[in-house]
Amino acid sequence: MDAKSTPYVSRAVAPAREAGRVPAWLVWSLILGAALALRLFNLAADAPTTLSWSGAPFTDEGLYSHAARNRVLFGVWRTDEWDNRLVSPLHDALAYLVFRWLGVGYVQLRLLSVLLAMVALAVFWRLLRVDLGERLALLGAALWGLDYFWLQFSRLGLLEPGMVAWLVIGAWLWRRSLDGGAAWALASGVAIGIAWVWKSLALLVVPAPLLALLLISREWPRRRVAASYVAGLGAVLVVYGVAWFWPHRNELVAYQQFYAADRFPASLDGLGQALGRNVRSPYVWSQTPVIMAVGVVGAGIAAGRAGHRALPPVVALSLAWVVCGLGLLLMPYSPPRYYTLVLPPLVCLAGVAANVADNLFSPRRPILSIGVLGLSLVWGGMFYMRWLGERQTTLPDSSRALGALVPPGELVLGVSACGLSLDNELRCAPPFAGLANDAAPVAALGAKYALVENNPDDYMRRFYGALLAEATPIRTLPFGRQRATLYRLEDPPTP
Repeated sequence: MDAKSTPYVSRAVAPAREAGRVPAWLVWSLILGAALALRLFNLAADAPTTLSWSGAPFTDEGLYSHAARNRVLFGVWRTDEWDNRLVSPLHDALAYLVFRWLGVGYVQLRLLSVLLAMVALAVFWRLLRVDLGERLALLGAALWGLDYFWLQFSRLGLLEPGMVAWLVIGAWLWRRSLDGGAAWALASGVAIGIAWVWKSLALLVVPAPLLALLLISREWPRRRVAASYVAGLGAVLVVYGVAWFWPHRNELVAYQQFYAADRFPASLDGLGQALGRNVRSPYVWSQTPVIMAVGVVGAGIAAGRAGHRALPPVVALSLAWVVCGLGLLLMPYSPPRYYTLVLPPLVCLAGVAANVADNLFSPRRPILSIGVLGLSLVWGGMFYMRWLGERQTTLPDSSRALGALVPPGELVLGVSACGLSLDNELRCAPPFAGLANDAAPVAALGAKYALVENNPDDYMRRFYGALLAEATPIRTLPFGRQRATLYRLEDPPTP
C-alpha cells in the first residue's frame, strides 16, 4: 500500500467496513439534517440552566457582540469603555454583518454559530474519511453533530463555536498538506492562527499539528509541512500585530492581563486545586460521558502505538490535540464551554476505540460502534428531552421587558444589562472592576438606570451600595437561574 496515495491504516485501526446497504450519502444527509434541525429548533430558547456553572450562556452573547450592536444601532463602535473587539475582533466583525443584514437579536446572532457548527461538521466528516474510511467518518459525524453538550453550546452566540470551527478547518488542511504539498500546510497555519485570534484559548492547540508530525511515519514530508505550518501561523500573527495589536497595544495588554489573572495558577498548590476541581467537575462528564470515556480509551490505544510512529495522521493529530488540551485541567477558571475545544479529537479517538473493539469481539458486524453511538444518543436524548420540557425564553423576554421599562435613549448600567441587550435598542455599559467602566461609571456615563444581579459580587452592590439604598427598584427580571433588579438611580453627580 502506498501511504501517500491511499488511506493510511495501521493495525490499531482496521480497514473500515462499508456503511451497509444504505448509501453513505443518505446516511450523511440524515446526520447533517438532524444536526441542523436540532440547532434551529426554538433558537430563541435559553440554554439549559444545567449546562454550565458559569453565567456566560446568559451574559456573553450580549457582551461579545456589544461593539457590533453599537455600530448598527448607534453608528459608532464604542459607546463606553468596554470594547469586545479587543477580545475577538473577528467574531465581532461577523456579528456586525449579521446584525446589519438581519437586524439585532439573539436568534440572528445564534444563526452565525449554527452556520459555523454546520461547516465544522462537514469538514470534520471529510477529515475522518481520509484515514478512517466512510463508516468511522459517519460514526464520528453522528457522535459529534448530535452530542447534547456540543449541540447546546453550538447554538449559542458565544466565541467557542467559531474557534472550534477554525480548529477543525485547520486540522483538515493539515491532513491535506501531507498529500498535497506546502500550500495546504501554509493554509493550515493560517486557519489555526485565525482560531487563536478568534479566541485566545485556541493557543492550547497551536502546537498540536507539530507534535503530531513526530507521531507519524517518516515517509510523510514532515519538515516541509512543519515549516509551512509555522509560516502560515506567523503570517496571521504579523497581520494581526500590525493591523490590530499595535494600534491598540495598551488596551490589549490591559485586557490580556485582566483575563490571565484567573487563567493561570499562582502556585503549585493552586495548580493542584485547579486540577482536582476540574477533574471532578460533573458538567462535562455527566453531559457527554460516552464521548469522554470512550475517547479516553481511544487515546490510550493511540498512545500505545505512538512510539512506533504507526498512527494514521488523523489519529496522531487527535492524540496530540487532546494532550495539548489537557492544559484546560490546570486552569483555575475553566468553565464547561472551554471543553468543546477537545470534543472533535475525542470523537475521533472514540471511533478508534470502537473500531478496535469491533475487530476483537464482532469482526463481521460493527455492533460495538453502533452501541457507542446509540448509548450516546440515548444519554444525550434524556438531557435534551428534559430541556424540551423545561425550556424557557428568559433572555429575549427580559430583554424586551427591559426595553419597555426604560425610556428610549437612556443607558442601563450592568453586566446583565448588556446580556439582556439584544432584543431591545437601549444603550448599555458593563462595569468590570480593574478593566472597563470602573471609574465612577454612574457619573461618567450619566447612567440613570442600573440592572443589579441578586448576588453579592455584582459591581453595583460592591461599589454603589449607598446609591442603591436610595434608588427606586422597578422590576426584577429573570435570566436563566439568575435574577436582576432594575433600579432607577438618583440623578448622578456631574463627573
